[in-house]
Amino acid sequence: MSAPDPRVVRTRHAIIQATRQALLHGDGDDLTLTDIAARAGYSRRAAHANFSDLGGIIRAVTLDALATPESADHDATEPLASADLRRRVLEVLTQIHAERAVLVRIAQLSSHPALTDALGDVIREILDRGRAGIGLNGLDDVNTVFLVGGCVSVLRDWIRGDLSGSPEELTDTALRLIGLVAGQR
Repeated sequence: MSAPDPRVVRTRHAIIQATRQALLHGDGDDLTLTDIAARAGYSRRAAHANFSDLGGIIRAVTLDALATPESADHDATEPLASADLRRRVLEVLTQIHAERAVLVRIAQLSSHPALTDALGDVIREILDRGRAGIGLNGLDDVNTVFLVGGCVSVLRDWIRGDLSGSPEELTDTALRLIGLVAGQR
């Protein structure tokens, strides 16, 4: 696989950072593709060449905020052993805690489901990789959707400040509940 074009990487990064700054300054509801491109120092055409629409940019900002050192250092398809699951969940929750300011702004954008979608992707990745190690191999699609949806709902509420707790406390709670689901099958 060839390395991505550095110009594309630079452009995407600038657009993501410009959007991030706009969100942090409370300009999220009024953002347009043209506005973001101008803030990043690019044309609307350059922004559109890298992202299909504003929702795609918001999703990229969300995924960027959710990026953890683990996701950069390891193969995201490598199965998680039971002992690695706690570390992975704690990494994600610690990153969410560190990026709470921008994630709160994204959560407040009613017209963009980027936060919910991105959280769902991260949770599905963890559950899919940890399935064997945590005893969820036989979990059917309906139960998986409920488990992922429940986790997303809790994380959204935690990001918004509707739930309290440290990343460590939420990790312990999540693992206990996953253990209950795994044990009741």
